[in-house]
Amino acid sequence: MKKGIQKRRKRGSQQTDDRNENQESPSERASKTVGSLMERKNLQGTRSLMERRGGLSGMRGKEELRSPQGKAQALFKIEVYLPEAFLEAILEASNELGACHVGLYDRVASYYEVGGTWRPLEGASPYDGAVGQISQAREMKLEFRCEGKYVRRVLRKIKEIHPYEEPLINVVRLDNGLFE
Repeated sequence: MKKGIQKRRKRGSQQTDDRNENQESPSERASKTVGSLMERKNLQGTRSLMERRGGLSGMRGKEELRSPQGKAQALFKIEVYLPEAFLEAILEASNELGACHVGLYDRVASYYEVGGTWRPLEGASPYDGAVGQISQAREMKLEFRCEGKYVRRVLRKIKEIHPYEEPLINVVRLDNGLFE
């Protein structure tokens, strides 16, 4: 009777060990899923880039993903906080420089009202508010897509037009090309 129990325990522990060896972490599963999707979409070089960077979590490098046609897919979202009076000028200038384009559309952007707060420090020349005083006001948040090759010149133009001494501008890398 003891032999039968020992044999069952041995088999059970062996099955448990086999299951542990075959289990993948969530990031490994995601990496394989994305890799499979990329193979089906025939994206050249993307899988090897993923492998060099250590899986899906390492995709935020300087290399650009390329479509089967060889076109760069590096996309960024530019977010700008600004007074409403400057919204149209910044949107138009960004569009003219190649941003705000999606497919066969231009001037593609989102904007909405937000609340902002700031305190100018000694030496600042604030557009609004006073040095040392906490200020609050309504302002706009403008966001739009921009190909990597246009980002620097769009940022220069935004800073040229923007009235704030220190404009709040965020540039966020988009990985949309991985899933299209």
